[in-house]
Amino acid sequence: MWNVRFLPEAWINDYAVGVDPEGPDTFAITDEEAVRELQGAASQRRDWDHLRDHASAPEWIRHWHGPFSIELVDPHGQTWPANPALWPSRANELLGVQ
Repeated sequence: MWNVRFLPEAWINDYAVGVDPEGPDTFAITDEEAVRELQGAASQRRDWDHLRDHASAPEWIRHWHGPFSIELVDPHGQTWPANPALWPSRANELLGVQ
């Protein structure tokens, strides 16, 4: 199982700054969903903002009005940011890329 980590932010002097979450900041997604999200980010440079509306997302996340970031956390605890250039070296293996 993978987790989605929601990182709430607020605008301060035109900068998005991390703020305390209003509740649980992670929720589970399936391995298949995670691979699909990774593939989309790698091939289409797609962000993961739409995951805030996932059925498993806590209500406060679905209603967050400020800026935010999302990252994935694999079953081993490794963080995967939305930017593929920052992914661990095993990304190609996971995505089936030679």
